Amino acid sequence: RLLAAEMIYRSADAVWKAVSATVVEFAQRWPKPGQIDRAVSFMVASGRAEFAATIWPLVESHDQQVYLSVMRAAHRFRPSVLGPDAAKRLAAIPDKSRGHVLYELAQRSGIDGMDLATSIAKADPAPDVQFQVIQGLLSRRGDRHANELLKTAPDGVWALLSKRSVSEEITAPDAADRLQAARAKIKSETTAPAAVLGLLL
Repeated sequence: RLLAAEMIYRSADAVWKAVSATVVEFAQRWPKPGQIDRAVSFMVASGRAEFAATIWPLVESHDQQVYLSVMRAAHRFRPSVLGPDAAKRLAAIPDKSRGHVLYELAQRSGIDGMDLATSIAKADPAPDVQFQVIQGLLSRRGDRHANELLKTAPDGVWALLSKRSVSEEITAPDAADRLQAARAKIKSETTAPAAVLGLLL
């Protein structure tokens, strides 16, 4: 059935139009409410927006196990399954979970998901959210996307990056200077002996 989902994702619109009514009706009878099962994996892998009404409550769940499970339900998370309002609704997810969801989108999607996560993060007011998206992009070697996000990243993002080993993977111009400045500022503001030792290590 997951092979069928892959075929549906890659099929022409004319083919999908011919089979969509039967497939959607079958898939919507298949899952158990609130569970991340093979039916959800099928829907995510298909990438079809007709399943958005089923997938969104899982993505927007306040339960970390639920939203992470749906983002990892298929080999690739296909953002097209979220429908045309994906960017708006993803940006409205609460701070506590938004960074996690966008990290998964950047890390587990194709180029379309990396594009989407980057565009949402660029306008996100929370440095931690931008930081998590950059981490997801760098784990995919998505240097172009990460560098695009870093062009306008505030100091708070650079401060978070400077504390992580992931900073060594950044190829953005002037990244070394920004990271060094962020580390210097953190050291100047740190007075507790144990914290100072931690920074030195």
